[in-house]
Amino acid sequence: MQDILTEEEIHFFNHMAEEVSYAYPPVPEHISATERRVCVDIGANVGAFSFYASPRYDHVLALEPVDKNYKMLKKVKESEGLHNVDLLQMAVGASDSVDREIYVDTSLSGDCSLYEATDTPDADKQTISMVSYRSLLSIIHQKYGTHEIDYLKVDCEGGEYEFLWQEDLSNIKTIIMEVHGIPPALKGSGITEQGFVEHLLNYFTPTAGCAPHLFVGRNPRYMSTKELQALRETPAWIEGDKKEHLYHWAEFLYGRQKRYSAKLVEAGYGDADVT
Repeated sequence: MQDILTEEEIHFFNHMAEEVSYAYPPVPEHISATERRVCVDIGANVGAFSFYASPRYDHVLALEPVDKNYKMLKKVKESEGLHNVDLLQMAVGASDSVDREIYVDTSLSGDCSLYEATDTPDADKQTISMVSYRSLLSIIHQKYGTHEIDYLKVDCEGGEYEFLWQEDLSNIKTIIMEVHGIPPALKGSGITEQGFVEHLLNYFTPTAGCAPHLFVGRNPRYMSTKELQALRETPAWIEGDKKEHLYHWAEFLYGRQKRYSAKLVEAGYGDADVT
């Protein structure tokens, strides 16, 4: 028997859907129609992003660890008929685990994190399962027969650092990720904000949609020459006040063009005159 969404749940879902519709565009205009096979939604919450991605991709894999969110996520999948959305009740992190704790906001929200926040010392805790990046790739291969991720959306309240740190991200074609300040618990671990940004920029070029704490990146191996030219000639996302805030993204585009162009040439997407 299908669970029915309550009025409160419908109101909250509509609120989240409005947010993700402009914060996380499921198919940016520059993405080719051939890059619509596998979309991964990390930090799926109640499924608003997966709802938008479902008709645009062959497969959507949604990961959400928190019980109350996951319960509603399942209801949304059933009530909306999202047959191509697969669900995993898991968080992401540096290693696989079945006994990691997560700090949970008592309301329906996305404010749940692997790390205790100083402003919410009384947050509830829940024991969860966690999957590493490499294990997630294995799951994707088992389910869909590929190691490639056409579109990776990440919003996991600081968990992105340990999840992606020093991993080979070359199989991701497009990434959109909310980048939080590094959690205090990771200080002294060797993971740094600067190092994390550098790691991202080794694999992706920033593109339309970037904001001070939102990274939208494209893998150069999958960018056409036309797409690159458009990005170089009319980088609308770096105009006006945003330029100052996005200095670290802009530095990659304008300060490292030689290295970037070399990658494109090696990948077979044009030659030096592209820059």
